[in-house]
Amino acid sequence: MTVSTGNQYFVGARKGYVMALSTAGYPAATAGGATAYQGTELSAIKGFEIATPDARRISHNGNDRVAAVDFLPSLEPVTGEIRVAPSLQTLNASLMNVNSFAVGNVKMMPWQTEDQGTEADVSLHIWQQSLDRDTKLRSYRSLLIPRARAIPVLAGMNDNPGEVRYQVIASPSTKEIWGTSLTTVLEGATEAAVIEVHSAQRPKIVTWLADVAQVAFDLPAAFPSANVVTGYSACWVDGVLLVYGVGAGKYEFTDADTITLGTAPGVGKNVVLWYEY
Repeated sequence: MTVSTGNQYFVGARKGYVMALSTAGYPAATAGGATAYQGTELSAIKGFEIATPDARRISHNGNDRVAAVDFLPSLEPVTGEIRVAPSLQTLNASLMNVNSFAVGNVKMMPWQTEDQGTEADVSLHIWQQSLDRDTKLRSYRSLLIPRARAIPVLAGMNDNPGEVRYQVIASPSTKEIWGTSLTTVLEGATEAAVIEVHSAQRPKIVTWLADVAQVAFDLPAAFPSANVVTGYSACWVDGVLLVYGVGAGKYEFTDADTITLGTAPGVGKNVVLWYEY
């Protein structure tokens, strides 16, 4: 598979994931490292509309005309709206910091409570299919939002197919989802609200919270890696990027389902993997 050129024709909304965050700001993997954390899928996603606010336009006027025009950053955040087909009560409750609870055989949850304003901070990874502009080969376009609120909107009833909306508010972040700080050397900036990604194959982010001597980490069974060579994945331990290969400070795919680190990261260390499947 060729490397993405970064020029794509894109369409649709294929998959979306909400990733809960630990107190350290990493995707909230379960302690022990046995199971990869994928986040919660936005099941049957229908669309993700995103709005980047216009810059403020400053007109310097004189002699009955515009003498010069300057620009300042917007004072509004990047916002958006996710639409999904089903009502996802467990996810909605976690996003709003309330409980989804059982009474007999039914599930319930409260809306519009006094906990409004304390909604959970999350990361979002949403992707769609595309075509490479130059080769016309299948590609994929992702939007990564390292820090956001995704607030569910209570759905009404009518004769149209039901859908649930999530109000998305992105916060500028100094770090990527995997924990590295943005720099002027790599990203050209030290803060960003959204990261756009073009990949040649379907993208996936998973994370583990390592055990004491653990060096092998299993990928989700349904999502084996499409490539087990360098260039198609990246791995970080507590935000530090590892080199692909064998040895200390490195990692490799021992097969399509497992990565092995050359050095045990240590108990409680966050291991984050970006790969294509």
